[in-house]
Amino acid sequence: MKPSVIPLIIAALSAPAFAQLNDIPPVDLKQVLQGLKQFKEQNETGLKTRRNTAYQQITAAASSNEKAAAFWTNAVMAVQFAGVDHESAAAREWLKGEGEGLKTREGANAARLHLIWLGLTIQHSAGAETGKLLPNIIDFTKQLEADEAAIGHVAEQIDKAKAAGTAKRPAANKALAEDTHAKKMHDSILNTPVASSPIAQSLQIADLLGDAGKRRKRDENETPPSWEPVPGNVNGIYNAIILPEFRDKKDPRLMDYWDMMIRKNQESIYAGMPAFDERQKTQVERPAMQWARTQDMLIIGLRNRAITEMFNLIKAYPQHPDAASWIAQIEQILAPVPAASIQSTGTVAPPAAIPAATAPVTPPTATIIPVTPTGAR
Repeated sequence: MKPSVIPLIIAALSAPAFAQLNDIPPVDLKQVLQGLKQFKEQNETGLKTRRNTAYQQITAAASSNEKAAAFWTNAVMAVQFAGVDHESAAAREWLKGEGEGLKTREGANAARLHLIWLGLTIQHSAGAETGKLLPNIIDFTKQLEADEAAIGHVAEQIDKAKAAGTAKRPAANKALAEDTHAKKMHDSILNTPVASSPIAQSLQIADLLGDAGKRRKRDENETPPSWEPVPGNVNGIYNAIILPEFRDKKDPRLMDYWDMMIRKNQESIYAGMPAFDERQKTQVERPAMQWARTQDMLIIGLRNRAITEMFNLIKAYPQHPDAASWIAQIEQILAPVPAASIQSTGTVAPPAAIPAATAPVTPPTATIIPVTPTGAR
């Protein structure tokens, strides 16, 4: 019988690993550091070149609806049908089906807006100051507002066509199909995060998009995002980018945002809306927005006006779910200043007097006015 080799293998595996290794002479520290510096410079240069090249292509494509639609179509062909003949049945089916949405004004405009936001995202990830980007970001939200109104009209047309029936009306049936393709493509493009869009994939730039490529905030213990990755999320853009900047600068345009949100709340109420839903909007959601508006009044220095409107809101909506916390906040604001904070003069400024209760102040018309998008179907 042959002797077993298993004990020999076990013995070999049991030997200390370090006994089988020998270190090498000390490294040349100066040479290593010089090499690392060179590699770092090469890396930064490569990233900058990639970023600039992608940015130039994106801004050129975003110059018109037609160019944006063509750029998006080519990206889909490159990503979704990679390695497939674009004359194949699958590619032709997409172009004649879902891709038809890019030939409409709404779909093409959505592609243009996505590209604009992608361009701004690249600038942000490259280190551009938010304050310098802010004018373009605000202009972008205005375009989103106009786009939202336009696609809302398309949605209404779709609902009316479905309600009327189109089986015996070929022309109406064709219009319904076009509108449906337009809205589906529009919503898909604007609800797609820039880092996962066909554009980012085809240009291979997802790793260059900074915050936009990271996962979203999941709970209160995580740091809120400093950038919104979804181009169609106007509220996300305001909350992540615009409002923090306004609050930091005590910018009165904070009021414009709340006026816009309150106006949207009013416009969302329609004839025949279920009574519960209408009450939720008018008695819960809108007062909460008006209260949030007063918080930003405090930030920009309108203390007395904020207290007055806070008091009137509590009087008008004493049964609001947040009324107890609202009352507690006003009481805290009006509490006497602790002795330790009394100024050297020995006097304490009296709290603002609350005027006689009046009806809640009607907010002025928002100054953020939508702009009608260009382009034709």
